Amino acid sequence: MYAKLENGVLIPSPGHIGNVFNPNAETLLEHGYKLVVFPDVTEVSEVKEVYEETETEIIVSYEAVV
Repeated sequence: MYAKLENGVLIPSPGHIGNVFNPNAETLLEHGYKLVVFPDVTEVSEVKEVYEETETEIIVSYEAVV
């Protein structure tokens, strides 16, 4: 999955960019989208996603809601 992180909100890549339908990774990267890395899911009933953005990817982690 590719996305942008805007104001703490994960924005998934669109199904098309201009006249390019189903854009490949190279096209998405050129338009500022990054690979989203998800961890293995753990058995926690209530969690919230936390995002860390690097130059090349967005890393998702989970924090338990208490």
